[in-house]
Amino acid sequence: APRSELILGSKVPSSELTASGVRKSLQDSLKRLQTTYLDIYMPHTAPAEEQLTPVMRELLDAKRAGLIRTIGASNFSPSQLRRAQDITG
Repeated sequence: APRSELILGSKVPSSELTASGVRKSLQDSLKRLQTTYLDIYMPHTAPAEEQLTPVMRELLDAKRAGLIRTIGASNFSPSQLRRAQDITG
């Protein structure tokens, strides 16, 4: 199937939940999957409280740059999810 018909997603490992870790992990995923973008990309777990804003902003920057199409969330509490939504708009 053509790439446009596939949905590719990946997760930021819990050990990489910083802004620089997100950048590196995303680049590693793109290279490993041999693609220029992911359809969905998300933290494997919610970042630590002090890292939530930088991590979500980095994901938003990657979305704006066309590297990811959708920001996801995995294993977030409802309050963490609301905060992430507030940060990313």
